[in-house]
Amino acid sequence: MNIIDFLLQLDINLNNSINIFQSTPKNKVSDLSLLYSIIQKNITNLHNYIDFLKQLEQVHFSNLFDNNQQFLLNIDNNDANNMLKKFKSDIAIEVNAHKLKQYKKNMKKLQKIHKIDVGMLDTCNISNNKINIPVISDIKDIPPMFYWYDGDKTYKRGIYTCISDGFYIKVPFPNVVSITDPKYKISSVPCRYETREQCDIQKKKTSELHNSDIRICTFVHKNEKIAKLGSIYRCSKEDFGNHKTLEEDLKIVKPSDIKRILMYSLSDSLLSAVWYQNKFKDSEIILSNIEYY
Repeated sequence: MNIIDFLLQLDINLNNSINIFQSTPKNKVSDLSLLYSIIQKNITNLHNYIDFLKQLEQVHFSNLFDNNQQFLLNIDNNDANNMLKKFKSDIAIEVNAHKLKQYKKNMKKLQKIHKIDVGMLDTCNISNNKINIPVISDIKDIPPMFYWYDGDKTYKRGIYTCISDGFYIKVPFPNVVSITDPKYKISSVPCRYETREQCDIQKKKTSELHNSDIRICTFVHKNEKIAKLGSIYRCSKEDFGNHKTLEEDLKIVKPSDIKRILMYSLSDSLLSAVWYQNKFKDSEIILSNIEYY
């Protein structure tokens, strides 16, 4: 077969494929991840064909024109790339939502087979509030705990984790407030009146009762961001996690500091898993704004 015969056959095959594609239903796709992967492969193959045809065109026709430009395939690669980026952006939300659902299904299947009840956490007896967790045979089988999620109409894009089957959390990265900061402790403890409106009412009543100025409340109220305080108990670099000094702090923080940080954070995560499994055993919770009261 010579190149002309090949291209004629390619034209016939492409026309047949286009006709079949147009008549094939495009909804009710059960596996969006697989669809996305196949589309990417097809796009790559089509781009390769275009490149091959451009090469062929260059060999036989470029010397016939003063501007040395191709005339058969006047395709702007930037336009093609922009179209590809738009396609990826349009489908990304559906693919990621689908992946999350598939991940949850797969994890449930795995956990149904390999799970045990735990009633002792070190020396603490929690037999009345035991938790059910997966079992591994090799420590290296443990998957990473943090996952990037591109977001959807309900949940924001960002890093998420799952500390118990059905309990999903968007991981925040708040600025750590140093003890030397003048605003240290402000908005770190919940106000007993909970809402800002109710707090203002009570502060006004108090000022009228004592004939004094209305005091400014430094506690945190509902829907306000909670301050993360640095502490010597947590890390020798008290404000480790402060955004302004993070780059330099990462160079000086010791493994012993990280151990203390993890001692607090991981034991509290386990405590949260115990709470979830005993309070919401048959429900799913997705928390996406835990840095707000």
